[in-house]
Amino acid sequence: MFDKKLRQLMLDGIERIEIFMRSIIAHEIGKIDPLAYEKEEFINPKVTATKQKNGRAVNHWYEWMNRLCNQ
Repeated sequence: MFDKKLRQLMLDGIERIEIFMRSIIAHEIGKIDPLAYEKEEFINPKVTATKQKNGRAVNHWYEWMNRLCNQ
C-alpha cells in the first residue's frame, strides 16, 4: 500500500512539473510568435521530415496541420 501511495505522489508531482514547464515554453514561444505551432521553422526538423512507411511518404506534422486547419 505504501508503494502505491508513494508512486501516486511521485507521478502527481511529475505531472505538476510537466504542466508548469509546458506553460512556460508555450508562453515564451508565444511572445515570439502567437502562431509558432503553425510555422515549420519553429518545429524540430525531425518532426517535420517526411519519412517512408509501408512504401508511402508520411509526414506526421503536415498531417496534424491538415487536421487542425480542417476543424
